[in-house]
Amino acid sequence: MRDWTRGAMQRLVSPVVSLFVTSAILLCTAGASTSAADPAQAPGSRVVLDLPEGFAASPNFSGFMHVSNGTTIVLLEVPAAAFREMALGLEPEVLSKKGIQNAKAGTLNRQGEYRYVTGEQPSSVGPYAKHILLFQQDPVTALVSINVPKAVIESGSADHQTFERILESARIDSNASEKPFTLGYIGPFRDTGSFIGQSHFYAYGDDPATPDPNQRPTLTIAASLDSPRIENLDATGRDGLAALAGGKAPETIESLPIEIAGLEGVEQVAPPSENGRPGLYQVILQGKDNGYYRIVGSAPAIYWSALLPEFRKISASFAPRR
Repeated sequence: MRDWTRGAMQRLVSPVVSLFVTSAILLCTAGASTSAADPAQAPGSRVVLDLPEGFAASPNFSGFMHVSNGTTIVLLEVPAAAFREMALGLEPEVLSKKGIQNAKAGTLNRQGEYRYVTGEQPSSVGPYAKHILLFQQDPVTALVSINVPKAVIESGSADHQTFERILESARIDSNASEKPFTLGYIGPFRDTGSFIGQSHFYAYGDDPATPDPNQRPTLTIAASLDSPRIENLDATGRDGLAALAGGKAPETIESLPIEIAGLEGVEQVAPPSENGRPGLYQVILQGKDNGYYRIVGSAPAIYWSALLPEFRKISASFAPRR
């Protein structure tokens, strides 16, 4: 595996798996439910699950929620090469350190490489039982996390076998990987094939100028097409930049209105800081009906002057598919 790929995987896998498997309750509004054991896919996801009646695709995250009992199924997709590193993050002793109690490795009636772990997670509204499957099916490594209120199981309205059958059915539909956007230009970046919901990750090319992979430039494009219309793009963007900068907004943010592919938006630029924070480039575009598209570039100071015009050129080549 080339250095740029390994670095991208390390940056993607470690924090994402930790957040993914330890996430608490996901609040969302569900749509129409599926019928008994129907194959189902979340919008933009390549993961197919046979779901019993009552589950519906979530508009707020990649996955499903049971309309009446609050069970969530959250999906994560990354390139196949990430399987080994992600499997290490699912060791019971590692999960225990992340707040997953009684974590145990298990087996399922399925073929191919996979890891299956169960556990419990406390929350402010009561404990959750977790069923986590990691599996590889070229060209994808997928993580499926089922989070069930323990009260649902204790009441007898659901059982562990039901959720194991869902995980046994998990598979990849390679024809469902079309992004909700196109880029006419990606410059020095490479499409990693990494998906988290509607977010798509691009790694910097082969140049190993910075030995620390955490200091490599990155490009992320996200589409949140089912969320409410954003009333203040500039304020939303500034909140997003603050989150990227560790919770505190960069001291200098240059913000300008922009229009790309007929969509109104805002461009925001936060140059690198003296304390080593990388420069941040962000474009938020309002969707035609609702939701938004978000283009985020990050580059340390040594790359910033060269990559800022590249980020702008990439953004200018953006177009929605719908």
